[in-house]
Amino acid sequence: MASDMFYSGPDLATLHREYAAEGRIDDAAPIHSSHEIVIEAPAARVWAVLADVRNWPSWYPGFELKSLSEVRPGGTFQWKLGSGAVSSTFAVVAADRELTWSGKSLWIKAIDRHVLEPLDDTRTKVTVAESMGGLLLPLFYSNDKIRKVQEVRLSALKAAAEKG
Repeated sequence: MASDMFYSGPDLATLHREYAAEGRIDDAAPIHSSHEIVIEAPAARVWAVLADVRNWPSWYPGFELKSLSEVRPGGTFQWKLGSGAVSSTFAVVAADRELTWSGKSLWIKAIDRHVLEPLDDTRTKVTVAESMGGLLLPLFYSNDKIRKVQEVRLSALKAAAEKG
């Protein structure tokens, strides 16, 4: 849709405070997707892998950590995935339940949510939901592309958590 080309959404502070910190993505953003996977590991083990951001490069293909303050609400991290450099701030850090952050890359603003749901003592469903907005973004990015990135991330998280 043509209006999607010009969607810039809320400013980053509002996006962080009123969306990410409230456990939601920007559903009005032109790029958004959700994907889930069941991991054969308890939520505590999945959380241990997910919350150890410093160790992501060992299991998340293409992820490069540039800096990390603390994994806590308000903590920041800078990273790259492929050629895209992103500056992010954690919004929700709830052990064994949710890791959410907002971020910015050039003029693009995004929210990433990872929600853990124990299915029983040995299995955890992880759902990732993400939204991205920015002027002309649909010319460069698509829902299909974001979904593929989510699939790679969740498959890698599954392998790392099940190995542990």
